[in-house]
Order: sequence, then C-alpha cells, then structure tokens
Amino acid sequence: MASSPASQTSPSPSSPEPKREPGPGGVGTAVAIDWGLTVQFLTLALLLAVGIAPPALSMHMLNPATRSAGVVGFLLVAAAFFALGEALRRGRYLAWALQLAFAILLLAVGVFQLIGTIEDIRRGHVPTLAAAVVLIIVNPVLVWLLTRPRTPAWFRSVSAAEAAARHGGRWLIPIIVAALCGGVLVALGI
Repeated sequence: MASSPASQTSPSPSSPEPKREPGPGGVGTAVAIDWGLTVQFLTLALLLAVGIAPPALSMHMLNPATRSAGVVGFLLVAAAFFALGEALRRGRYLAWALQLAFAILLLAVGVFQLIGTIEDIRRGHVPTLAAAVVLIIVNPVLVWLLTRPRTPAWFRSVSAAEAAARHGGRWLIPIIVAALCGGVLVALGI
C-alpha cells in the first residue's frame, strides 16, 4: 500500500527535531555597535580627507599635516572596531571580555554626558541624540545581555566555525543596516 505524500513529509514521532539551545545574548547588538563605530570613523576619515571638518572636530583639523594624521588615526580606529565586531561574531572569548569592558565604559560616558545632552535637546540642538540613545539606552541593555550566564559560557565553548555559522548569512543584514545608519548619523552629528 502506498503512503500519502502528507505522511512522507511529517516527522516521525521517534525522531523529534533537535531543540535549538538559546544562544548568547547581545552579540548582534555588540557587533552592530562595533561596526557602527567602524562606519562612524570611516565617515569621519572620508570627510577629513576631502577637507570637510567633521561636526565633532574643530577647523584646525583642516591643516594638511593634522588632516593626514587625523585620517590615518580614524582609519586605524575603524579597523580596530571592525576587528572587535568580527571577533565577537566568530565567538572569541577575549572579544567578549573586551566588549563588556567597552560597553561599561560607554555606559559611564553616557551617564556623565546625560545632563549636557538634555540641555542640548532643550536648546533645540539634537546632534547628540543618536549617540545619546546608544550610550544611555542601548548600552545598559547590552551590558545586561553580555553578563547573562549563558553568554560567557557560550563564548567559552563555541568554535569559530559554529559561531560564524550562527552569526552569518541573513543574520548580518539588520546588523549591517543598523551599523551603516547609526555610524553615519553619529558621524554627521545628527
């Protein structure tokens, strides 16, 4: 007797689908922040290279010697943030520890700048708003996610291939979009 197509496609009761273990918390957010900083510093380097003083910098940066050093410095910082994000995506434990320390530092900076940001917004000067959202809202969530017990445990046990498989493909699309948008907005002081 031939079996129906429906019975051929349904899983048998003896072989349930494997349950996917919860992954680490905060990896996507951390990579988006790191790559957003990469975009921010690349944008600043580009602006400086073409002779436009980025909003956060003074006009003295347009002196040719200072400008060249600034471009090189921005490119080096961008490369460092890209490398940190990529190391996180690949499950490197040291990258997790560095990211956690960096997130705590940025949280402290955000709290320190909070009063100035509120005053800027009251005066109608909103260029600090994008950075403030990341520093004051996103970073506390990131610190919380990175410190959940499953996250450091995952970083201690995962291979680079497993991590890249989990954090690759379509997973990258929203990360890259967030990094591009956030990095450019912060670099332009919007």
